[in-house]
Amino acid sequence: WGAGVVLFAILTGCFPFYDPDLNHRVIVRKVKNGKVKYPSYLSAEVIDLLSSILVPAAARLDWREVMTHPWSVKVE
Repeated sequence: WGAGVVLFAILTGCFPFYDPDLNHRVIVRKVKNGKVKYPSYLSAEVIDLLSSILVPAAARLDWREVMTHPWSVKVE
């Protein structure tokens, strides 16, 4: 999950669960809901990868799946 947050920040220049008022409760709610707004300039492949990482642990890809994801393979 943390790697997904870092990857999102590197690609977009901001955090996926940002709140302009820096309201901790709002940020926690966004993290729990797992809802992320993806910029239109991101490719469908990286959105697919991030949306499979920035979710609760039970639904999240493991590191092997991340490394074999089509977007990750292109980056190598």
